[in-house]
Amino acid sequence: MGKKALVFIMLMPCAFCLVPCVFSLLPYPSSSNETKGKELIVLVHGFFRTRRDMVFLKVFFHSRGFDVLAPTLPTTFGSLDECTAKLEQEFSGIREHYGRIHFVGHSMGGLIVRLFLSRNRVENIGRCVLIAAPNRGSELVGAVAWFRPLTFLMPPLREFRPDGVSIPPPRNNPPPEMGAIAGNGGGLFLGWFMKKENDGRITVDSAPFTGMKDFLVLPYNHDEIHHRRETAGYILRFLEEGTFGNSTGSR
Repeated sequence: MGKKALVFIMLMPCAFCLVPCVFSLLPYPSSSNETKGKELIVLVHGFFRTRRDMVFLKVFFHSRGFDVLAPTLPTTFGSLDECTAKLEQEFSGIREHYGRIHFVGHSMGGLIVRLFLSRNRVENIGRCVLIAAPNRGSELVGAVAWFRPLTFLMPPLREFRPDGVSIPPPRNNPPPEMGAIAGNGGGLFLGWFMKKENDGRITVDSAPFTGMKDFLVLPYNHDEIHHRRETAGYILRFLEEGTFGNSTGSR
């Protein structure tokens, strides 16, 4: 046996011992008094995704000093109500431990954030950003809504129809400042079937909603927009200042 192989075998136990230590450093919220006064960002993923889809934003915001909660919700086969109930469970034990709590949702995650806030008054609410959320429904889903086996298996699709999204305003009074980001980038096949400007999944004019404070359009498609540093930078600015700033992408 060579020296390199021997050294490798000797170091393997050390590596396995370090794994728990490394994972303990990941940016999951703490329930200790150390979080008092800190800011938390709740990241909510979209349809047919898990919390892994929000890793880019999670790492970005953690590096800026925020704690991050990014749960996995049943967005593939669960209804909007079921996903919101799951978020309420994940959120219930931590809300009192932070000085300020922000929400960021992508796609269906944006609708979950809005429904959550319509049902829950968050004392220490910060600001919210919805990325590529079908706030006025999805033209694509409207075209396939007639195929009942599909909407039966995947209940969220029924709620993405242009006439299927109706969410009350937030319970907080005054309501939190909320911004919306839409994409108009190409590269996704289904985008060719939509007549209006779109991100390959939803049209740009589906993203705005009543009560939002600012709106921004970025040149990315639906699957990539929340994985771009430019997007993360605009989100950060809105969470800190309540505006996306003067940009050629604003509308």
